[in-house]
Formats: sequence, C-alpha cells, structure tokens
Amino acid sequence: MTFEKGFDHPLFSTVRLVEGAEGRTALTAYSERQTALAGKTVCDFVMDTTTWRAGMAWAAYLRFCKDEIIALYSHDAGFIKTLRDRNENDDLLVVLIGFVETAGASQDSGARFDPVMARMVHWTQMRVLADAEMVSAKTFTHVGEAAGMVLAAWDCDLPGAVAFALETEGCLPSVQSLAEAIYEVVRNAGGFPIRYVIDCSYPDQFRDVLNGENYCAPRVGGSRANVSDTSHVV
Repeated sequence: MTFEKGFDHPLFSTVRLVEGAEGRTALTAYSERQTALAGKTVCDFVMDTTTWRAGMAWAAYLRFCKDEIIALYSHDAGFIKTLRDRNENDDLLVVLIGFVETAGASQDSGARFDPVMARMVHWTQMRVLADAEMVSAKTFTHVGEAAGMVLAAWDCDLPGAVAFALETEGCLPSVQSLAEAIYEVVRNAGGFPIRYVIDCSYPDQFRDVLNGENYCAPRVGGSRANVSDTSHVV
C-alpha cells in the first residue's frame, strides 16, 4: 500500500486509508488478493484493522479532535469488518484483529504509563473494536502500558495479544528482559493476554530468548522480524 500504491501515512498512521474512495478500493483489492492466496493453502487468514496509530493519544498529532478520531476509528473498523465478511467462506476462516498501538513513540522507553492510566487511555479504542475477534498491540516497550491495554481489552470482552519491541540485545528498550516483562504483565493483568509476539527485532537478536526452557518461550506465539540488525532507538 505504501511502496506499490504510493499512499501517504502521516506519522505512519494508516487509519486515513478508509477516508477516500481510492484508499477503500485499494484495501478491497488487497484483501481479495491475499485471501484468494490463503484459500489455496491450508492456512486461515488474519485480517487487521488499519487502525495503527489512531488511538486517542495520537489524535492531536494527526490534527483530529476527540470526536473526529473516534468517528474515523469506528468507520475504519466497520469497513475492514465488511471486507472480512465478504472474503470469509466455508473453506477459509478469516480472523478479524483490532490493531492498536502504543500511546507514545514506540522507541521511547521513557514515555511510560502505569496500568491504571494505560487502561483509561486504551479503553475507547477497545470499545470501538468490540466486533473484532481479538486485539493485537504492536511495538509496546514497557509493561505498564501493555498491562493496561490488555485490561482495557478485557473490559470489552476482547482477548488480546501484546507485541513487545526488542532491541539489539534481545531486551526491551528499557533493558528489561522479555521474560521479566511477560512475568510483570501476567502479574498485573491476571494471566491475560492470550499470547505474546516479538516485534521489530532481527532474528539472531532474539534467538537466545526463545532457546531452552525459560519463562517466556512457551508464551511467545509469533514474531514480526526486522530485516536489519541495527538499533531503531532514536
């Protein structure tokens, strides 16, 4: 959508794709192409809402007021749900994922929330995404916001997954280990979420994190790996 179609994403936010007919047409064609490919395999298909960097904390940066960002967020979630319903069939399960982001810059380990504050910040997003099968949080960097996000999802009866951004040493930007981070989220959020994902890290940098019998290995259910092994902290 970015490189092949040339769409602009201010602050990397994708929520404005559904504002215009061109964006909706491109998303429709993309979903049809990808689900057709999935239909030729034995795999199910995961369809994310295009709500990356569209939460309440990003409204002012995107030059929206509170009501405008909620309306756009809702419109986006509803449109992606129609694409899911259109492409799912008896032979292909399409799982709708509500995509949420950190309330601050993902690389900023200093922009921290405690679980109570983060629960309040993310609750509006979860309410709008209530029709999704689950929510997935991307590039989280500290446990306070992660725990608060999953508690907000729990409030709206949504299972959730948390993706922690790891640095070149296989730790969070705060230098906390992934095992410690997962343990703290479990302690603060009562065993929720249902899985964890490793984000923004080169495979060699988190290989040892998953090797052997450690606390986090059985709880990590996926990764979004970087192709570069350099640090992305600015």
